[in-house]
Amino acid sequence: MKRRRTEIADVLARETGSTISFATFQQDLVAATLQEAAAWVFRPKGEVLQTNQPGLHSIGVRRPLGVVASFTPWNGANILSWRAVISPVAAGNTVVVKPSEFSPISAGLMLADIAEEAGFPKGVINVVSHAPGAAAEIADVFFESPDVRVINLIGGVKTARMLQSGRVER
Repeated sequence: MKRRRTEIADVLARETGSTISFATFQQDLVAATLQEAAAWVFRPKGEVLQTNQPGLHSIGVRRPLGVVASFTPWNGANILSWRAVISPVAAGNTVVVKPSEFSPISAGLMLADIAEEAGFPKGVINVVSHAPGAAAEIADVFFESPDVRVINLIGGVKTARMLQSGRVER
């Protein structure tokens, strides 16, 4: 990320219309987020939780769920895609990220390229890009797949409500 900072910021600015300064700021934030996430894998796997029952306790255990499908927006494209990917991966999951059709390179293809260059195993981080108007078909596949255990949406309330109801506008 750090080595390709300027290249990614240039693509992000061209693709999303952001300023170079905002695109560069995003790259610095991505690098800091990735450094922090690298430490997450060494955190304890569980924790004791408070309960409302005297004399009882609960234990929360973190474990991978499997495949996480992430829908990411065009604004803040690169940082928000990394955030949608890195937390599930640090928890031991695989991710299929579907970036906005307005930022398929900065929020998807470059992310996958950097992950591969960094040594992530094949199949851990996957990207499905698409043309305008094709998001509904991809969402349908995600929702119908028994392999997809979690849907991660970084987006608007309108989109979340459509996804929740199973009605994605075409």
